[in-house]
Amino acid sequence: MTAFNDACRALISGECRAAIAGGVHVMSPISAPPTVMALKLAGFLDPKGQCKPFLADGGGYCRAEGAGLVVMKRLSDAIHDKDRIHSVIRGVGTGNMASPRSIVRPDGPLQSVSLAQAVASSGIDPSAISFVEAHGPGTQQGDPAELFSICSVLAQQGSRYPENTLAIGSIKGNVGHSEAASGAISLFKVLAMMRYQRIAPQANFHPSNLSPRLHSFFKDHPIRISDQEQKWTASRRIAVVSNFGATGYAGHMVLEDTPARIPSANSQRMAAPILPFMISAKDSKTLVTLAHRYADWLDAEGASVALSNISYATTVRRMMHSCFTLVQATSHADLAHQLRSDDNRPIIDMSSSKRARTLAFCFSGQGGPHLDPHKSSLYTTSSAFASTVDTCYRIAEGDRLVAPEDVAALELFALQAGLAEMWSTWGLAPVALAGHSFGEYNTLVRAGVLSIRDALRLVGIRAALIREKCSGSVSKMAALRLPLADVRALLSQQTTTRVELACINSETQVTLAGTPEDLNSFHEEILKTHSSARWQLIENMRAAFHSRFVEPIREEFAAVCKDVEFFPSKVTVLSGPLGRTCLPGDDALTKHDYLVRHCMVTNCFGEAIQEYSTLNVLAGVDRPDWIELGAHSSTIGFIPLSPGQLKLPSLRKGVDGWMTTLDTLVKLRVAGHPVDFAAFHRDINPAACHIDLPRYPSELWWR
Repeated sequence: MTAFNDACRALISGECRAAIAGGVHVMSPISAPPTVMALKLAGFLDPKGQCKPFLADGGGYCRAEGAGLVVMKRLSDAIHDKDRIHSVIRGVGTGNMASPRSIVRPDGPLQSVSLAQAVASSGIDPSAISFVEAHGPGTQQGDPAELFSICSVLAQQGSRYPENTLAIGSIKGNVGHSEAASGAISLFKVLAMMRYQRIAPQANFHPSNLSPRLHSFFKDHPIRISDQEQKWTASRRIAVVSNFGATGYAGHMVLEDTPARIPSANSQRMAAPILPFMISAKDSKTLVTLAHRYADWLDAEGASVALSNISYATTVRRMMHSCFTLVQATSHADLAHQLRSDDNRPIIDMSSSKRARTLAFCFSGQGGPHLDPHKSSLYTTSSAFASTVDTCYRIAEGDRLVAPEDVAALELFALQAGLAEMWSTWGLAPVALAGHSFGEYNTLVRAGVLSIRDALRLVGIRAALIREKCSGSVSKMAALRLPLADVRALLSQQTTTRVELACINSETQVTLAGTPEDLNSFHEEILKTHSSARWQLIENMRAAFHSRFVEPIREEFAAVCKDVEFFPSKVTVLSGPLGRTCLPGDDALTKHDYLVRHCMVTNCFGEAIQEYSTLNVLAGVDRPDWIELGAHSSTIGFIPLSPGQLKLPSLRKGVDGWMTTLDTLVKLRVAGHPVDFAAFHRDINPAACHIDLPRYPSELWWR
C-alpha cells in the first residue's frame, strides 16, 4: 500500500505521467526457514497452516509467496492514451495503528484514523461504499480491531438501509498472507470483482463458524460476509482495500469501478473502410508462428471483436520488435487470409537499419485536377484533415477573403493545408518543404512564414486580380518534356514568336507560357528538330503565370504584400522563385516582394530540388523521401530519386482518397519512418479501445 500511496503522490504532483507500483514476496530456501520458525514461536502462524479470516478457529496466518504490479496514471492521461482502465483510485489514507502496549498489536481506533482519511480524501459518502477487502489475516487480535475500524467509519448503526449492507471479505482465506505482496493481491481481487460485477464468497466461511469475538459487530452494524458468490448490484461499485504492516503501518485505498467510456468529440467520424494491422516479433520464424496464431484467433473469439479495436491494439498496444509485418485489411476474413499467406505476406526486418529516414513535403500547383476537399473520403475519416479544411473555409468565407468565382483556389489551398496537418498529426513531420507554383503559399504557411489568414488573403486577392486584369490578354501554358539546355537554345532562337520559360520542373521537363498562336508555332519548330519531344497544353489556367502575362497585377499585388507580416522560416524551404535552398531563418523568404516575384518570374522548382539534393550529398546526409500534397501525384514526378528513396502521393485521380493515403502511410512505416499510430487512431479511430490479443509465443521468448 505504501507503493500505491507514493505512486499516487508522484502522479498528482506531476513528477511522472505513469507509475508501476506493487509488491513482491519470495521466500528463499536460506532465509525463509529461520523466519518461519521465529514467527511460529511468537505465535503468529496458524498451527494448521491456513489463514482463516473471521473464523472461530482462526489462530494465526499462513505465509505465502506472491507478486503483483499495476500501471497507474492520472485518469485524464489514461483516457487520452486509450488505456484499459480497471478502476479509479478515489482516495488513499495511511497511518500507524500500533497499540501503545506493543508495536505488533493492532489498535482499532488508530486504524479508523487511516480509513477515515482515505474516505474523506475520496469525497465519497461512506454509505456508497459497498465492499471492503479487509486485511483479515485471521488472528484473534487483528480481526476484531479491523472490524471495529470498518464499523466506526463505514457502517455505523442507522447509517445504511437494510438492502445496503456492507460486504466484507479477505483474499487471505484463499491464498494466505503474501506479506509485502498482500496489498497488490487484495487489489487484484477487487479489480476482478469489479470486472465481473460479482462479490466473491469468503473462503471456508459460514455464519455458524463466525468468530465469537465478532458476533457483536454483525449484530449491531449493517455488515455481512458472503458465503456464496453474489451479483454486485450497487449502482456505483465502490470498495475499500485495507493493508497493514507488521511494524504498525495501516493503509486504505478507496476504489471505484471503471467509469463509463468517455466518447471522444470526434467519435462520430465515419469508420475507415480499410485499416492497418501490425504484428512484430524478434525473428521471422517467430513472426510466422505469431501471425498464424492471430489468424486462428480471428476465426474464433476474435471474430466478434471490432476490427477498429484490433487495428488499434496491434499498431499501438504491442511492443514493436525489429521484425514485423504490416498489412491492410477490410474484414476479419481478409486479415486472417493475409496473415496465413506466408508467401504473400511481407516480412520486414529492420534490425540492420541504422539511419533514421526523413521526409519532405511537396505542395503541388494549380495545373492538376481540382478536388473539393469536402468530397474527399479523408474529410469523413480524418479529424485533423477535416478540421483544417473547415478552418480555411471559415476564415476565407467569414472574412470574404476569396470570391465565389475563385473557389478553385480556396479548394486547393484548403486541401493542401488539410493534408499537411493530417500527415504531421500522424507523426510525419517534414525536414524540408517545396511548393510548385501555387503550392508556395502552403509551403510558407507550413514553414511558419505566413499565417493561414494572410495566405488566404493573398490567394484571394491574387485570384481576383488575375480575373479582373489579365482576362483581356489570352495566354496559355504548355508542358514540355525536353532537356533544359535544348529548350533554352530553342527559346533564344525565336524570331516570330514570344514564348517564355515559365517553370523549370526538372532537367528534362519545363512549362512554357505564351499566346495560343505562339505556342502552336513554337511546338511546330520543336518537332522539326526534336520529333520525340512530348507536349501538352494546360487547359485549366486563367492566365499564364510566371510570365509577362500577369504583369498587370504587379502594382496592386505588391501593395497588398507590403501589408502582410512575414516571419522567419522554421523549416528548410526549397524556393521556386529563387531556385535554391533556404535554410531556417533565411530572410529572403520574408521580403515583401517575394510573392510578387513568385507570380512574375520563372519558377525554378527543379533547380531548387537539385541544389537541395546536392547539399545533402555533400553533407553525407540521406536524401529525404517525398510526399506530394495535392489532388493528384503530378508534381513528385519532377523529383529525381536516388536508390531506395521514395516519392509517394497523398491522393490520386480516380482513386479513393483514404485508400491512397493509407497505402502511402504503410509504405512509409515499412521504410522505417516513425509513424505515430497512437495519434493516427486518435485522429481516425477515436472510439477504439484496448483489447486482449493472442500472446507472444512464450516458448520462443527466451531464446
